[in-house]
Amino acid sequence: MNLGFWLALIIMLIGLVGNILPILPGTPIIFLAILGYGFYNHFTSLGIWFILIMGLLTMLSVVADYLGSLYGAKKYGASRLGIWGSIVGGIIGVFIAPPLGILLGPLLGAVIGEMCSGNSTDKALSVGWGTLVGLLGSTIVKLVISLTMILLFVAKVVL
Repeated sequence: MNLGFWLALIIMLIGLVGNILPILPGTPIIFLAILGYGFYNHFTSLGIWFILIMGLLTMLSVVADYLGSLYGAKKYGASRLGIWGSIVGGIIGVFIAPPLGILLGPLLGAVIGEMCSGNSTDKALSVGWGTLVGLLGSTIVKLVISLTMILLFVAKVVL
């Protein structure tokens, strides 16, 4: 194991943290670290199929991230304004009050969007809860994919 391996691993761990703090695109960072190691190592230990599989896992993670909150909001009956509220709230929450805003932003945004749609407080809170459940679910999926990518990388390079 050389300097390139350790540098890639450190960048991957930063990417892993990025899956929890959406300020950083976690899984794409992990993929770029793998790709960077491939260039560093002249792709002697990482073949094209390995890189393609890691790219597919990265895309799966990005799609899961997007669909998680949307699915949670829809499952709990979100209106169009509720969905937009959760998106806008998530963006604002990241910048105004990280890391708590990461959770509260989408929840409050969905609730406000539902209230603006004329829904009851109970309905709005239910949609907000659904958004939070979806967000947490997608975070778990991203973490599992990211850990899998890191473990496969380590196994491929070390073994």
